[in-house]
Amino acid sequence: LATGHFAPAVHAEVALTLAEIYQQQWRLSPVEALLADARAQSELVPEDLALAARVLTAEGKLAYNRNNYTLAKERYLSALQAIANSPDQRSLLATIKNNLGELHLAQGAFAEGIAAHSEALKIRRTLFPDGNQKVGESLQNLAGGERANGQLENAEQHYREAIVMQRQALGEEHPEVATAISNLSVLLMSRGRLDEAQALADDAWAIRRQVFGDQHPQTANSLHNVASLAVQRGDYARAVPLLQRSIETHQDLFGEQHIAVAAGMNNLGKAYIAQGQYESACEILARAIARFEQADPPNPLAAYFYYNLAAAELKTERGEDALQSVQTAIARLPADHADQALFRTLQGSVLAELGKNFDSRRLFLDALRDVQASRGTQSDAYSAAYERASSYFRRVNDVSALNVLAALEPPRAD
Repeated sequence: LATGHFAPAVHAEVALTLAEIYQQQWRLSPVEALLADARAQSELVPEDLALAARVLTAEGKLAYNRNNYTLAKERYLSALQAIANSPDQRSLLATIKNNLGELHLAQGAFAEGIAAHSEALKIRRTLFPDGNQKVGESLQNLAGGERANGQLENAEQHYREAIVMQRQALGEEHPEVATAISNLSVLLMSRGRLDEAQALADDAWAIRRQVFGDQHPQTANSLHNVASLAVQRGDYARAVPLLQRSIETHQDLFGEQHIAVAAGMNNLGKAYIAQGQYESACEILARAIARFEQADPPNPLAAYFYYNLAAAELKTERGEDALQSVQTAIARLPADHADQALFRTLQGSVLAELGKNFDSRRLFLDALRDVQASRGTQSDAYSAAYERASSYFRRVNDVSALNVLAALEPPRAD
C-alpha cells in the first residue's frame, strides 16, 4: 500500500483485506484509516458497485464491533442496495445477510436474526453444496439465534453440524472450531447437561488461550463460559473469582458499558444469589441493568437481568420491588419465548409472598409443564420452576396439587 503502485480497485481490496485481518484480531485502531483509504480508492472506480458494497460491509462491521448498531445497520443496508442488481455477488450477499443477522441478535431481535442467518445459510449451501468454513459459520450463527429464541433442539442440531464441518475444513485446533464447541457448551449448560458442557467449555478455552492469549475477546468469552458452568455446578469458590476476572478482562477490552461486562455481572449476581448473598446480588444486578439499559433500542436480553434481580429482591423481603422487576422481565421477553413459563413461576412466588390472589394451580402447574417441554426435566430451569411450585403448594397445604407434583418431580442426581 505504501508504494501506491496498485490500481485503485486492487489498492482498495488490499486495504480491505488488511482491515479484515485486524478486525479478526480485535486490533481496531488501524482499521478506520484502512477503510478510509479503501473508500477513497473505491470512489475512483464508481462503476464497481461490488467494491463499494464490500467497503460499506467492512465499515458496518467496524461500527458493530464498536457497538454503534445504528451506523452498522445503515452501512449493511446500503451495501445490500449497492448489489441489488448483481446476481453474481451471492457470496457477498451471504456475508451481508450474516452480518445483519449478527446485528439483529445483538439487539435482541431474534426473529429477524434467525431469518437473516437462514438466508445466508441457504445462499452458502447453494454455493458450496459439499460444505466449507462459511457454511459452518452460517450454521453456528443460525444456531445462536435459535438458542436465544428458545428453539433448543434446532440449535443443538445446527451446532453439532457446524462443529463437524469446521473440523473438516480447518482442523481440530482452529479458533472457529473453538467458537463452535463453545457455543454448543453454552446450549448444553442451559439444558442441564453439565458434564458434556464442561468438557466442551474447557476445550474451547484451551484452544483460545493457545491461539490468542488471555487478553482477547474470544478467550474472555471462554473464561466467562467456564465460570458460568462453575456457577451451575455449585462450585462458587471457583466461579466467583473467574467471573470477576472475566468482567475485568471485558472492561479492559471493550470499556465499562459493553454488553459482555453486563453479562458477566448478571452471572456474578446469580452466583451471589446461590450463596445467599442477596444484597450483593441486588447491587451487582442493578449495575448490570444500568449498563444494559443504555442500549438503543433496549435489548430483550435484559429480561434475564430483571428476572435474577426479582429473585434476589424476593429473598430480601422487597416484594413490591420484586413484583415490578419480574413483570418487567416478562414484558421484555418475547411473548412466545420458551422462558416465559419459567418467569411466570417466579411471578407466582412473588404474588404469593405479597398475599395477592391469583390462579395458583393454572400458573404453577401449566408453567411447570411448559418448562418441562422446552428445557427438559434435567435443566436448572425445571428444577427452579418445580421448587417454586412445590414450595407454594406446601405453604397453602394443597394436597391435591402436591400429588400432581409428585409425578413431575425432577430426576435426582446420581
